[in-house]
Amino acid sequence: MVAADILIMTAELKILLASHDNLLRHTQREVLALCGYTVAGEADTVEKAIEKFKEINPDFVVLDFHPEEFDVIKAIKEIQAVNSDVMIIVNSSWCSHYQTIEAMHLGIKDWVPNLFPNSPARFMTTVDLLIGDALRIKVQERMLSAQGMEVFKRLRKANIYGL
Repeated sequence: MVAADILIMTAELKILLASHDNLLRHTQREVLALCGYTVAGEADTVEKAIEKFKEINPDFVVLDFHPEEFDVIKAIKEIQAVNSDVMIIVNSSWCSHYQTIEAMHLGIKDWVPNLFPNSPARFMTTVDLLIGDALRIKVQERMLSAQGMEVFKRLRKANIYGL
């Protein structure tokens, strides 16, 4: 029963993919689906990404860095102005140390080299780790609610996480 609760929470997480590249977004969406995640929204420009972010309020955002097509620094700043707690990773085939350092200072969780479509393992490792963090936060929020106390009791009974 606890595993089912975690699967439900995973399905509740909202993911936004933002990239100028339709093929990249499609590949990311398919890989995420194969791993049990659902993409709640997509955008192909910074402006649409901000608009979609405000509309769906995702837990997790994947931004594509492309200096000529997608200003990732602007997107990070505007997204964080709306919700500073959102988890953001940047996926990029471009190597720009200045933008990478600036994005890290702005608080993104990771800068993942664009390995699609040949090797999505690094991307999914990052996504799984960050979504794991988001799930822990959701579990804690649910534990604080009256309904969540039942989940907490089941976790204690199962001795998951050493509770």
